[in-house]
Amino acid sequence: MSFLGGLGTCSPPYLQSKEAEKRFKHISRFKIEKSIIKIIEKVDYIVLMTEWSEFRDFDWSSITKEISILDTKNFLNSDNLPKNIKYYSV
Repeated sequence: MSFLGGLGTCSPPYLQSKEAEKRFKHISRFKIEKSIIKIIEKVDYIVLMTEWSEFRDFDWSSITKEISILDTKNFLNSDNLPKNIKYYSV
């Protein structure tokens, strides 16, 4: 799976294709990554607009930097997130 990072966003699965990579290549503020960790290293906040298991099952305790998460689907359990993650749900 690939992820589109920048401005705190992540991508749908179609970004795995070479065609999709070409479409987003000209947008300098967005980067396609295959790892959630690589995206988190580059951003200060994440906007989750999906209920993908990749995010639900991700080991958020592995994140040591301060980061904010806006969970638009309200599917993460904020009680399981470490203190360095500020969690907001809609």
